[in-house]
Amino acid sequence: MKRLVALLVCLLLSLSPAGSGSAQKTSAKGIASKYPGDVDIAKDPDVLFVEGFESANWDKNWQERSRGHRRYGAMETDPKIVLGGKRSLKLLFKPEAGKDAAGWMHRWWDGADVAHLRYYFRLSTGGNWRNQKIMQLHGHRRGRKYGTGAGRRPTGYDWFCTGTGVGGRRGPPWTDIILYTYHPHQRGGYGDNVKPNQGVQPKVPEGKWVCYEFMIKLNDVGKRNGEQRLWIDGKLVIEQKGLEWRKRADMLIDNIMQPTYTHTPPKPGTSRILWIDNIVLAKRYIGPLNTTGRHPGSRIGSGGRLTPPVGWGEGEDK
Repeated sequence: MKRLVALLVCLLLSLSPAGSGSAQKTSAKGIASKYPGDVDIAKDPDVLFVEGFESANWDKNWQERSRGHRRYGAMETDPKIVLGGKRSLKLLFKPEAGKDAAGWMHRWWDGADVAHLRYYFRLSTGGNWRNQKIMQLHGHRRGRKYGTGAGRRPTGYDWFCTGTGVGGRRGPPWTDIILYTYHPHQRGGYGDNVKPNQGVQPKVPEGKWVCYEFMIKLNDVGKRNGEQRLWIDGKLVIEQKGLEWRKRADMLIDNIMQPTYTHTPPKPGTSRILWIDNIVLAKRYIGPLNTTGRHPGSRIGSGGRLTPPVGWGEGEDK
């Protein structure tokens, strides 16, 4: 009888919230943990979009690409720099381009109430990265594009966005890391600078690949229960709850923007480079690259064990 009771207790415990909490810890590793080197990650049912820049026609995945992006954007093929595979996006910053730097590009999709965007970037050494935009998520009414633009508060019926980048008074490392957020309750005309609040001081180096992942969860209409988060190399650094992103249900997250706007263009006679790779858009947490098993290049057929580039994963959780 005692043995039967013990078995029943064990069964009940396995079905309890504590058991589900354990499962949540496992899933918290993220989608990428199941796909070494991101190989076949696009096949995951929770993944919405993947960009690895390996295809010669990669830019067909982006519906809009500015003249500056076409002029100053190219493929990096130096194996000492490329993150995985054979190519990464290389964006050249030159003085004559001014604050628009290497331009911008947009990827649109049908939209979602929750979206995670993970990407890797690398800063060239010796540049002034004091105020640099890199990737953003935008939302609009279904069937519409664009908002009212920088410096104008969203109404809840038109648009919202949050974006990532690097900055600071001096660097490297660059330590002014924010989520630059436009929403109806922001403090001023320009978006809020949401700063780290998890007891972690981010330090973004130059000359090394860094993993950013940020997310938006939209609110239920009439409630302030929206959320956003930012992870750097798998560590949560910003969490914000109680947001009202929208005031109507057909407002959805529907756009990836990759801007390069900077307040500090290169000085005459100088230039700098921003590299980007392994972009993944998904419905839930993605996490950093799984660097065990096959090389990321295996997604284009090279195979082999993973041999990370110099600087890979420094600062990541071990």
